[in-house]
Amino acid sequence: MTSQKKRFPLIRFLVSLCLIVCACLMWVLYHTTLFVSNRTAPEGYLDISSYKLYDESGKADNDPLRSIDGSSYTWYTDMNTLKTAEGIGPGSSWEEFLQAYGSYKVKYIDIYSENADYESDEYYATHHLKDITPEEFDRRFLQTGIIDPENEDIDITFGVYARGTELLYTQSEIDTALDKYYDTFFMVGPWRFSLSPQYHTVTMDFEFRPMKEIYGHEDEAGSVLYSVSIYKY
Repeated sequence: MTSQKKRFPLIRFLVSLCLIVCACLMWVLYHTTLFVSNRTAPEGYLDISSYKLYDESGKADNDPLRSIDGSSYTWYTDMNTLKTAEGIGPGSSWEEFLQAYGSYKVKYIDIYSENADYESDEYYATHHLKDITPEEFDRRFLQTGIIDPENEDIDITFGVYARGTELLYTQSEIDTALDKYYDTFFMVGPWRFSLSPQYHTVTMDFEFRPMKEIYGHEDEAGSVLYSVSIYKY
């Protein structure tokens, strides 16, 4: 009888421990990207393995997909020792960037200029672009003079999306995942919950600025990569 009494608290402890472990694992699965599979990108999309910066010894500075929380880091022209896996970093030229990333579809491209009419539909149509590659952007907007890189900032963002164990690249995959996420919302008092894992975005952003703006010389022509930023949210 005594041994039975001793066994019951032990069983309760083990059951409680298992429940706590399961709850922790479910929280990690539903709220982080730690369990996301390393799925190779479809043709035309930048692979998740490229969303890292490397120091001069070849060591990765960070891995946003495997961080338990949100992460962000940026490297600027005045401290440009970090580069992408393709060798692109602050100070790189537009031509070098195109050679490395020109064929990959972007999340969006934003162009900024002084005294711009941001409320104008025409301005928005040419200065906020989606579903385009840098090569197409170069051909349609830079070579035609619609965008002037010597006087406008160019911000190019690639993006990968994650939900639970899924890694999402194409717009149809993203739309399906978002529908599942919002379709499972329910309310408990004032609190809102979803039975679907949380939706995350990992982005890599390249910001080009006019050379005369960075270096302060009016006779400097063209633009140069000012910063590379990687975020997870």
